[in-house]
Amino acid sequence: FEKAEHIHGIDIGNEGSAFVEILVGNSTSACEQDFEVLLVSSFFMSPTESRNGAPLNRVRMFGSEKLAKATLGKKWDRVKVVCTQPYNKVSAVPVRHRPFQSLCDPSVFEEIEL
Repeated sequence: FEKAEHIHGIDIGNEGSAFVEILVGNSTSACEQDFEVLLVSSFFMSPTESRNGAPLNRVRMFGSEKLAKATLGKKWDRVKVVCTQPYNKVSAVPVRHRPFQSLCDPSVFEEIEL
């Protein structure tokens, strides 16, 4: 993000990942590798769905009640999206998401494609 923001929700549009995890960090952190878990690895596809390749498109919305409590009171300006697909090694694991809901102006956040 251009500046650090509080994150209180996230909408994830999945296109083939079995699991998605969201990590957050700060550019002011002492170590560039310091990230904290915002959303624990979350289920998007069963092993059977993954192997069969359908349904690939699924959207899940996570409000503040689903996010890690330790991250809610802090502001973040870095995000790392971890996508995994352990059940289908042939399939790519793209994710589309309108990433984050903040208390600031919603136009600050654009839809991004990873």
